[in-house]
Amino acid sequence: MNQYQFEQISREMERRCGSIIVRLYIKYQKADAEIYERVKKVEELKLNHEQWMIVDQALSAYNDKSAEYGKVVRDMVFELVQLEKAAPLFEGWQETLIWSCLQGVMGKVYVTSLERPASAVAVLGDFCFLAGKPDREMVLREPEKGWSLLIPQNDGWAKLIEECYGEKAKKLVRYAIKKEPDIFDKERLEAVVAGLPDGYVLKMMDEALFSRCRENEWCQDWVSQYKDYEMYQKRGLGVVIEKDGEIVSGASSYSGYIGGIEIEIDTREDYRRRGLAYICGAKLVLECLGRGWYPSWDAQNRWSVALAEKLGYHFDHEYVTYVAVTLGGNRE
Repeated sequence: MNQYQFEQISREMERRCGSIIVRLYIKYQKADAEIYERVKKVEELKLNHEQWMIVDQALSAYNDKSAEYGKVVRDMVFELVQLEKAAPLFEGWQETLIWSCLQGVMGKVYVTSLERPASAVAVLGDFCFLAGKPDREMVLREPEKGWSLLIPQNDGWAKLIEECYGEKAKKLVRYAIKKEPDIFDKERLEAVVAGLPDGYVLKMMDEALFSRCRENEWCQDWVSQYKDYEMYQKRGLGVVIEKDGEIVSGASSYSGYIGGIEIEIDTREDYRRRGLAYICGAKLVLECLGRGWYPSWDAQNRWSVALAEKLGYHFDHEYVTYVAVTLGGNRE
């Protein structure tokens, strides 16, 4: 590789990654070239055997450091910009959060190779979808929080998660719901919405409600993946129920993708078992259908499955996820 080619590759790596480690890599390569030139000068000194032994020890120590640094470079995890390169790894996975990432709408995709990724993780909020060839660095990628939800594509990934995290990964079951665009009974859903009890007010999510949800811990997930209300207007949709001016129930988009949303639904604990979530869900489904969006539903528990089925959805299958606590620096 000549100097021009090296600089071209360096600039491309800097553009794609913009990371400190890449700049260190470039610095390392330049230092390596300088050392090579100095070694050539040492050879011209005609050292005796004892002096060469000292030089050899110094070079051995340098090589050990080089090998250690090389491992750091190989183990880097990159954010992927050319998202289409990771699409084949997730093929057939019917999960809208993955679609959001691959479409570049929201979330990110990380790989260990920018040119030919064999492994990838799609990250949106707390959810991390691991696909392709099981890879330790993908599993141990540090989340922004102290924990994350790891969803393995297959048993190979699941086994690796358990090996890496041990007791710090709690195995859970979630419930996938079928994606069937033409199953909803609009008249029945409209009747559900019309059954809102007296004293409650049903509202569409507006900017003021968006801001209130952000400040309210129990319903933050209705809006937390949207950087601002402008983005929510474009890729989100939601409804809330108020009682005496307070938000007590709601259904909103946890995330959005081209053609639909992923529903997040909840009711404040002291207002549960009154049918409020059912009403919010019905209203949100109707609003989505009116926009030509699909209201995707994924269930955390059996209660959520039951509510989805009341709205017209059908259960598909169980799948495994792990709540993994970050290991920090203990990665061995």
